[in-house]
Amino acid sequence: MSDDPTRLCTERLTLRAWAPSDRAALAKILGDSDVMAFSDAGPLTADQIDLWLSVQQSDRLSWAIEAEQGVIGYIKLSAARAPESEFEIGFRLAQKAWGCGYAFEAATAVLEAINAPVTAVVDPANAHSMRVLENLGFGYVRPIMFKGYDHPDHLFVRASG
Repeated sequence: MSDDPTRLCTERLTLRAWAPSDRAALAKILGDSDVMAFSDAGPLTADQIDLWLSVQQSDRLSWAIEAEQGVIGYIKLSAARAPESEFEIGFRLAQKAWGCGYAFEAATAVLEAINAPVTAVVDPANAHSMRVLENLGFGYVRPIMFKGYDHPDHLFVRASG
């Protein structure tokens, strides 16, 4: 990781640690049914958002994505749920940020900082996220089924470098 893994900057974005003041922007994102369409939890309640934010504030591999207009989403690395790598990447953006290349830009910064093999797990109906992953150099590996799911997700892998 870079010297300061809690802050990564790109041409248009700052990826930074979460702050309590991010709650209002986060509530608009995680409470939006369209944004959360591919989440098994659906839109989050106020209590769920508060819990999510408190957990993220102590996670050095979770970043608020901030653009000129403020916080537009998040990107994070988690422990991989598949044996192909140590890390799994995930991101979610506000609708106003869709189609602007922000997911690609933020993920590029994180992947350059981590420089390790990374997986991603995506609902097979989420064509936009799969396109971002493919543009980042991820390749589809196999379907992956998790306990409690009614259909398999798609596992993507990107080698380091």
